Order: sequence, then structure tokens, then C-alpha cells
Amino acid sequence: MSFKLEKKPPPYIGVTGFTHRNQIIAAIKTIPRRAQYRLMAGILVSSKTMDGQTNRFPARYPHWEDIPGIPVSDPRVLNLAHFATKRPERLAEDMDVIMNHAANLDGIQLNMAWPDPKQLAEFRIVHDDAVIVLQIGAKAFAEVGEKNHQRLAAWLYYTYGSVINYALLDPSGGLGLSLSANLMGEQLLAIEQHNPVFGMGIAGGLKAVALPGIKGLCKEFPNISIDAEGGLRTKDSRDLLDKDQVYGYLMQAYDMLDGL
Repeated sequence: MSFKLEKKPPPYIGVTGFTHRNQIIAAIKTIPRRAQYRLMAGILVSSKTMDGQTNRFPARYPHWEDIPGIPVSDPRVLNLAHFATKRPERLAEDMDVIMNHAANLDGIQLNMAWPDPKQLAEFRIVHDDAVIVLQIGAKAFAEVGEKNHQRLAAWLYYTYGSVINYALLDPSGGLGLSLSANLMGEQLLAIEQHNPVFGMGIAGGLKAVALPGIKGLCKEFPNISIDAEGGLRTKDSRDLLDKDQVYGYLMQAYDMLDGL
């Protein structure tokens, strides 16, 4: 079976950095009835944590052996492992290991600059129905030129259009840095002009108080996905997922996006 998107996948509202199953169960309670957006539950994984080592953000990355118990089987939830690696030459192999490690995972977000599309095609041979989100982070933007929108759009479409489900514009990379709605609007417009089938998402410093700043962008590009990480953490050395920030962000995001 060969992977082929016939139409754009449904949009999602994401929270990244879940480390316990009960955190996702609590977040599900904010999803309104007949919501158009799924909740994307992001679970951080790295090649270091796969090998039993500690990541530089230990409060955000669960232990490898704990991951199978975190994803929740619920049609309203898109469970994604957000994967960063120092060994890109074995990307397909590691992605396969991750998918087989947790039964309720729906797919993987790749937090790396321009992974080898051949590796993704190899992964697709075994996991044809897995969701793949390609994060376009600061390093990826730097390699194509942050303001070279046509080059970005062409590179995405021709290199990854046949292997990914979503592309996520995220220059912050989970650090809570605010996105530029104007710049992202230009980037999204260039990508849309290539008429891609894959879905689009944005991230960067999102939390409840930041959502009004992207309302116009979300209205201009309907069915866009959003994701939040750094803006939902406690601001002390513990770097914990702040449940009040999560609830406030999700309730406001669903109210805003479902109402557009």
C-alpha cells in the first residue's frame, strides 16, 4: 500500500509535553461537543531518552519505559510522539521502534531540520497510516531563508508532499518565543499557493493570552492547526506543565477556532 493524501487532514489544537496519562484525560474534558478540532497530545521523545539517558528538559521528556502508558485511546485525541534525534541516519528504524513501543500512538512529529525523505518513505512502507508532522523550526528556516517564502513552499511541496500529513511552522521550537503573525501569514500564503494536500500548523509562544494575536491569521487560513508547549509550563526551575495554563489555553482555543 502506498501513502497518498486525498484531502487535507482535519485540524488539531495541540498541547506538547504530556508526561502522564491523567494529564491527557483531564485535557479531554475541555473538548466541547461536536468540536471540529481534535486535541493533539504531544509526548516528547529523543534519541537520548530512547537509550535511557536524561534530556536537557527532564520535566518535559518522560522516561522511555513510561511512554506506553501515556497515550489515550479516544477518537477526539491525536496522540503524537514528538521526536528529536542525533542519529538521523537511522530515522526510519527509530520511528518504527517508537510506533511499536506504544499501542495508542497515532504518529510522530519530527523535530529536526529537513529529515531525509527517503527515510520517511521507508517508514511509510511499514506504517502507511501513521500521521507524520514535519516541524519547520529555527534551523530549518535558517537553511532555506526565513523570508524566502517561495523556496520554503517549493521545498516542502516537492520534497515532503508525498510523505507527510502536516507541516508545522514553529521557529520557537518549544521555547515559548512568540510567533510573528505577519511573517507566518506570508509563509502560509506561499505554501497555499502550491496547493498542498498536507495540513498546516503554527506554533510559538501560544497560551490563552496570546490567542487573540493569531485570530486573524486563523481566520485567513481556516482549518489551520495550532500547538503550544513552552507557554504552558511553570516559570520556575521545575518547568512543569501548568494545568491552569493548559485548561485556559484549550478552552479559549476551542471557543475561538470553532467559532471562526
